[in-house]
Amino acid sequence: MLLDRADVATVLSRLALSGGFLSQLYGATFVHPFRLRKADVGQETLNIINGRNGWQRWITSEHANNASYLTPEGRSQHLAMRSGAIDLLCKGSSKFAEIEKILAKAKADDSGPAEGFDYPRGVKGWEGIDQSIKKSVVLFCSRPGVAVLLALYADKHWSQDWNIHLLTSASKDRQQTIDRALRPVVFNDPTKKPSILIGVMSICGEGVNGMQNACYSVSVDLPFSEALRAQVRGRVPRYGQIHVSEHYELVSQHPAERIILARHEQRYAEIQGILEELEAGGGGGSRGLGPATT
Repeated sequence: MLLDRADVATVLSRLALSGGFLSQLYGATFVHPFRLRKADVGQETLNIINGRNGWQRWITSEHANNASYLTPEGRSQHLAMRSGAIDLLCKGSSKFAEIEKILAKAKADDSGPAEGFDYPRGVKGWEGIDQSIKKSVVLFCSRPGVAVLLALYADKHWSQDWNIHLLTSASKDRQQTIDRALRPVVFNDPTKKPSILIGVMSICGEGVNGMQNACYSVSVDLPFSEALRAQVRGRVPRYGQIHVSEHYELVSQHPAERIILARHEQRYAEIQGILEELEAGGGGGSRGLGPATT
């Protein structure tokens, strides 16, 4: 029997409080945060991680929406960067390894428009673009703290080849951030880099335009909402996209993520069953869903 949403929330809460959120949920093989030594990260970091709700605070709270983290300079002052703990927290995660494979694929992708499409004319940002562009990537996270940690890791390890942009609830103008991050860059221009846009799903998963200028997108984790999950999957391959685009969903083997995936799959199967029964003239009542209530 599948757990309901309240049960899932309890699982996630206990997992966060246990101190190994990324290391457990994302299939990592690195040092458990609560076992960090003072010699590894310094006393200040150790105090915060081992403090009351310290690790949960980093991952899930509004602390992650600090506006200063929207720039590389601001993120450089994050405790995980100043202490050098970012690699201990993230390196070794199977999800981060998969993202790096996707980035390598995007970096080498010099393809032009898909069959039947051409470079836009008279569209802002595409002026003078008439040849292959560098393929930008959007990384969607359901949790603000994970988005920030991912941006910190990207600053340290990926910024040589990519411009790193972060979009959270602290962003004053979502559309401006997207337009700046995903502006097309000619593939053969050695002076300009493509972008990685890291965004919180609830902020950039719906109601914004311009993500079709990217060609690759990744759901780093799954949201509870199937509607939001669908919105995220459709941000890049939407009207205005001229390239063949790819979207990836990363789901770890940890039960906390498998529960969420199973709920999505069960909901989809139930809805499909109802539709099939309606088409067959069965009325859909045999599935025992009962009347709607308010």
